[in-house]
Amino acid sequence: MLARRLARPAGPLIWLREEAVERRLALHAPGLAALGLDPGRLVLGAMPDALAVLRAGVEALRCGDVALVVIEIWHQPAILDLTATRRLALAAERSGVTPLLLRIAARPMPSAAHTRWDVTPALSRPLVDDAPGHPALAARLARHRGGRAGMDWRMEWDRDTGSFRAAALSGAVPSLSGDRPAAVIRPGPWRRVG
Repeated sequence: MLARRLARPAGPLIWLREEAVERRLALHAPGLAALGLDPGRLVLGAMPDALAVLRAGVEALRCGDVALVVIEIWHQPAILDLTATRRLALAAERSGVTPLLLRIAARPMPSAAHTRWDVTPALSRPLVDDAPGHPALAARLARHRGGRAGMDWRMEWDRDTGSFRAAALSGAVPSLSGDRPAAVIRPGPWRRVG
């Protein structure tokens, strides 16, 4: 979704996070480029605390010339409550700008978001000559207001095509036989990437 939004010729990507996080875990421009994001369109805002990040997020969402606003919040700050997420949602609805609230190392909580996704790294299949595989993710649609939730996907990022694809199966898929049970499929070798 992020790469698709940024493929449009409209506006910059605003990424807001806390200063302490930026000092320890700076965004890596070549890594963003490998994910199809143009680092030249990135405007990074490092704020002193979660309250400042949320305030800047509301202001950025009010600007209709922005392609996307990423609001990165770590852990469970008390300031991030239903009221704060409602402010973000209202600002986004008025401007038409898409917000992406990244909650890292946090528990699920009530929010005004239309959808809630649980995304985790997944094991990737090794490439030829036992090289590390494509970056893989497991995504679960945990909540979808007015829609169906509880769906799961496993996908791999293909930087050559600039898109996600369904992850390859871990082994050969035997044809179903009508007169005997199918063979047991053993998982192939997996490696953790990322």
